[in-house]
Amino acid sequence: MQITSPKSGAKVVAGTRLNFTGAATDAEDGSLTAGITWISNLHGEIGHGGSFSTSGLKVGAHTITALVNDSRGGATASTSVKVTIVPKMKMVARAFKSGAKQYSALRWSQATSSAVDLYRNDKIFRRVKTRAIGSFSDGPVSGSLRSVTYKVCVYGNSGMCSNQVTVRWR
Repeated sequence: MQITSPKSGAKVVAGTRLNFTGAATDAEDGSLTAGITWISNLHGEIGHGGSFSTSGLKVGAHTITALVNDSRGGATASTSVKVTIVPKMKMVARAFKSGAKQYSALRWSQATSSAVDLYRNDKIFRRVKTRAIGSFSDGPVSGSLRSVTYKVCVYGNSGMCSNQVTVRWR
């Protein structure tokens, strides 16, 4: 019995389609893959067979178990992986000026930790303590810049980030 996808420890943004693949064989019955039942500790049964996909897993730490029964001896085999579904992060930003100085007002939602990394033009420029909704005013930004791109990521994890937003000053 094996699960080939997803890998244990995977972190997936809520709403993303997640593919599950597994296989099971038995010396007497041969392939039992079609009889696999997939179970989440947070949802119960979520699928059947050797492969299926879903985008409906709720936010949280899931233990996903693939379970199969032998038709002759009644033996059961199972294996599990851990998958964490994280909230989708969204950022909005706006550019503004105060006198000749340029600033950006940043706001984000659905942070999954107590701190986030703010990126300006693909480089971390600030680590901020946050709640589910956070905000930050960046500036003054160099007057020679006409635009800046921002994103927010879970503290220490550049793979779990918001959308990128570009602000422009006139």
